[in-house]
Amino acid sequence: MEKGPEFEGECGLSWRSTFVASLVSLFVGVSSAYIAVFLSGLPWPIILSVVLSYTVLRALDTLGRRHNEHETNVAQAGGSVGGLIAAGVAFTIPAYLVLSQNFNYALNMPPLYIVIVISVVGALLGITLSLPVRRITIDEEDLPFPSGYAGAEVLLAIERRERGARLVLMFGVFAAIFTAISRGILGIGKFSWEIHVLSVVIIVELLPLLVAVGAGYIMGPSASFSWFLGAVVGWVIVMPILQTLGFVDFRLPVFNFGMGIVLGAGLGFFFLKALPRSGKVYKAFLTFKPSSFAMSLPLALSVISYFVLVAIGVHPLGALLGVIGAWIMSSVAGKTTGETNIDPLEQFGLFVGLFAMYFLAFIGVTMDLNQAILLTAFVSIASALAGDIGHDFKSAKVIGTRPIDITYGDMVASIVGGIVAPLALVVILRAHPEVLSLEYPTAAQSKLVALALAGEIYPEFFVGGILIGLLIETIMAILERKGMKRPPLSTIAFGVGVFLGFSLAILIAVGGAIRILLSRKGKRTERSGILAVSGIMGGEGIVGFILALIAVINISLLMPASVAIMLIAIAILIITEFFQ
Repeated sequence: MEKGPEFEGECGLSWRSTFVASLVSLFVGVSSAYIAVFLSGLPWPIILSVVLSYTVLRALDTLGRRHNEHETNVAQAGGSVGGLIAAGVAFTIPAYLVLSQNFNYALNMPPLYIVIVISVVGALLGITLSLPVRRITIDEEDLPFPSGYAGAEVLLAIERRERGARLVLMFGVFAAIFTAISRGILGIGKFSWEIHVLSVVIIVELLPLLVAVGAGYIMGPSASFSWFLGAVVGWVIVMPILQTLGFVDFRLPVFNFGMGIVLGAGLGFFFLKALPRSGKVYKAFLTFKPSSFAMSLPLALSVISYFVLVAIGVHPLGALLGVIGAWIMSSVAGKTTGETNIDPLEQFGLFVGLFAMYFLAFIGVTMDLNQAILLTAFVSIASALAGDIGHDFKSAKVIGTRPIDITYGDMVASIVGGIVAPLALVVILRAHPEVLSLEYPTAAQSKLVALALAGEIYPEFFVGGILIGLLIETIMAILERKGMKRPPLSTIAFGVGVFLGFSLAILIAVGGAIRILLSRKGKRTERSGILAVSGIMGGEGIVGFILALIAVINISLLMPASVAIMLIAIAILIITEFFQ
């Protein structure tokens, strides 16, 4: 069988790296499901996966030979897969409950086994599609993939100087203690204030989430301050205007307006930037020899995916559009992620879901909301994996790891992640059903998917938001083509801020401000901050999930479990501080 550039480099595939990849994928998948629901986003978990993979491999060194940096690279790549699958599931599948709880649709979440099948098959297809995408984005264009490059730097720093793991652990323990107290012992859901100014009310909500500060730090000043600006525009300007105009329901129009901006920005980015630059990728899909290894896996998984979609109830034509859409959106996701470090995966899935619904309706075939949401989830997961695995391929190029080993490790870990992520989501939603209410500032992506597919919107506000998002992205594209510097505004983050308000925006802005302060002290200090917030996000995510699981099993155990978690975390912190 022909061997291409996927086989060039040092071997990192072993039973240890595969085992650790699966183990870390489980941990990252659980914590990422919690973060994705409560934060309405998921910063790339590569740093956390690097540190966890290194720590476990160091422990396994006592059983035999010492691991090498390539094994750590394969393990961390597979570990990140759990987070990507969790994002794809959490951003789409709750749409069923959003519509049934808020609009009385006769919808229920599909059986758990169907969600697991969609997760595993979508992930495997995305992983295999990342192979031909890699030849363009990594081999030919050498796109930056900033998170992958940063992950490689952290990995090498830890492997060669054994630094960083302790910092992640300490801040992870601190976040675990904070979460056990705030969400477990005190049972804090959110803080809410109403500020009365003349005849209007300005609503300020705040979720007690340290992960929001960490997300702001990782996102950086541009995106974090854009998010905060969106909250100001939506909740301090637009919402009071609606009140003065006599709107009784003044929150939902603002919510729709913000969703429209996000969707418009995604459309603008897709048509103005990603699609025109992805021609090479499409050509690569069509020109690889059918007998080559790089082509055989994507084709095989595409056929399997089609029959799986049909078997779970998706119309055959809809399933075909879903697989074709996964190919197109995967190539676009690779370009998008490589150039911008952003993968709007739920929007890629939503584009395909909406197109399939309207196209089939046009030819006289009905595809109901159940099928449309499943199709959206499938494409979202495939796009997430195909695009973001580019970070792992970038890390492989920096370190010299064989790319095919990354693929094999990811495929094994995706089975674990595909099972764990849906299970974690079910636990979180059963423990916190309030997060899907339109009154609660969480799970934004799944609400966007639900309302867009069902058409439950204020049309004038939704369409107005789409036009504004398109306009902003068009202006940005024109400036870039003229060689001018792009203004420091993230349109998608701005739109999210508009419909989520201050609940996360304040803390995210704090994280962005901290990033500015630490960056002034040098690269090393800034990188230490990345390690610290990675620990925070991992610690809060896993403890938040454990508390949700305990609440589902037996609510009376929540208080003693929270105290036990806090005491264990304090003990770990003391041992870390004084005995290492």
